[in-house]
Amino acid sequence: MVHTPLGNLIADAQRAALGTDFAFMNPGGIRNDLVFAATANNAADADGLALWGELFQIQPFGNVLVQLNLTGQQIYDLLNQQFAVNRFLQISGLTYTWDNSLPAASRVVEVRKDGVAIDKTASYSVTANNFIVGGGDGFSVFLSGTGNLVGPIDLDAFLTYVASLPQPFSAPALNRITRLN
Repeated sequence: MVHTPLGNLIADAQRAALGTDFAFMNPGGIRNDLVFAATANNAADADGLALWGELFQIQPFGNVLVQLNLTGQQIYDLLNQQFAVNRFLQISGLTYTWDNSLPAASRVVEVRKDGVAIDKTASYSVTANNFIVGGGDGFSVFLSGTGNLVGPIDLDAFLTYVASLPQPFSAPALNRITRLN
């Protein structure tokens, strides 16, 4: 399972852009790493501020963010779907624990929001890009979401979020996913 600080940062930006409970980012949509050093040829200025060019290299597809609603059970199903498609989502707004000794369709044993287990029958607002909301990378659970609202382009959301952070900024820690066994 690949979970990255940059993936967390992008998922955080997407969740902030639409003000949702959770955000999910497909790892294939992250095409470059973030360089914080300032040189004439990279995309950081002397103050360490990321510039548009570098962020474009990270998210070059121009995907549109979509807000939709999923039940807690659908969120469990989505997270379990990662093991079937062998692509692991970058997440924001939640933490989860999974057990490698369980069958792929039921490895996620707990999902939490603000430290509290989510209700499988409740509805939660979610942000993801239009590629995976349309079932891309095999994430078909998104197809059963309701209330799809179109938001900004992913790169615009990322730029806005990075600009709102104290500069120079850094990516959040990797403490969102816990593996058992």
